[in-house]
Amino acid sequence: MSGQSPVAPAGAAGSGGGGAGAGAGGSGSGRSLTRVYARAVLSARRKGAAARARAAAGEPLVLPHGPGGAPAVLVHPGVAVGADRAAALARATGVPLRPVLPVLGPHLLAFGAQLQLLSAEEFPLPLPGLVHVTQVVRQHRPLAPGERVDVRVVARGPLPHAKGVVVELDSTLTAAGGEVVWEGTSGYLARGASAGSPDASAPVDASGGPTSTDLDLPEPATRTVARWRVPTGAGRRYAAVSGDVNPIHLSGLAAKAFGFRGTIAHGVWTLTRAVGQVEHRLGPTVEVRARWGSPLLLGSRAALCAEPLGAGTAEGGWSLAVRSGVPLPGDRVHLTATAAPLRSTS
Repeated sequence: MSGQSPVAPAGAAGSGGGGAGAGAGGSGSGRSLTRVYARAVLSARRKGAAARARAAAGEPLVLPHGPGGAPAVLVHPGVAVGADRAAALARATGVPLRPVLPVLGPHLLAFGAQLQLLSAEEFPLPLPGLVHVTQVVRQHRPLAPGERVDVRVVARGPLPHAKGVVVELDSTLTAAGGEVVWEGTSGYLARGASAGSPDASAPVDASGGPTSTDLDLPEPATRTVARWRVPTGAGRRYAAVSGDVNPIHLSGLAAKAFGFRGTIAHGVWTLTRAVGQVEHRLGPTVEVRARWGSPLLLGSRAALCAEPLGAGTAEGGWSLAVRSGVPLPGDRVHLTATAAPLRSTS
């Protein structure tokens, strides 16, 4: 969070009028997110100790909320992904540069607000160590580089997970006139964390949005359509454009300290590159659902697999998977996803 405002209850405008949220470069671009992450690292030990003490006492894990149980919200008004940043994203991910942003492009704006919310003093879990495990995107229309939107991020949860708890962040991008153009739900896993005992005073999640447990993804695709050599510099290039400077993507030593075998690719880098192979065949309204699996090491080889959904035609969308090497029983699946035309909910 910026110093201008604490986490606000839903319906209020949080911080973001200046600092990381301002300018055509977009929410969270440049060195501002590096400073946010640095502050989060400094508070990680204290937050981790408090979380462990709370779990040992059986106390509930409660996300920041306002009076009446309104969930935490943060708003960045009037932000955009500028043309230079859009070009840098294309170079970093290998997705073709087009007149509109790729489907995952607006996540750059959502992530800036997400990072500030997750690093807020009121947020009970340490930011370092949170793992992005799921992502849902609903693109109602493409965004053009430089087009300004308001970004609103709401936290909900915690949700139980076999390896800890998941916090869901719902991001909504709204254009002029209140038009909702892009929505995303990001699931972040806190490994080893406990939700504790139920708390009647905690906010109840009544949003009805998709959660990490109901993505309803098909079995990972097996038909190889492309082979990748993950660049060793992919982590630094994507960090420069996204502001995601988590050291597990930048340093082998840091990654190993968190239990990984080496420096790992950003999950959204992998998803952006995979969806970028098929999104030009999906039309202007798109829904993406994704779950990450085994970490994808920088410098490794991977296979992108794609198979038609629905009636076996591309018009029904695509089942996608990123796998290690040749798809075989027992191989590592790094990403399972679907990309399909967005169905009307009206």
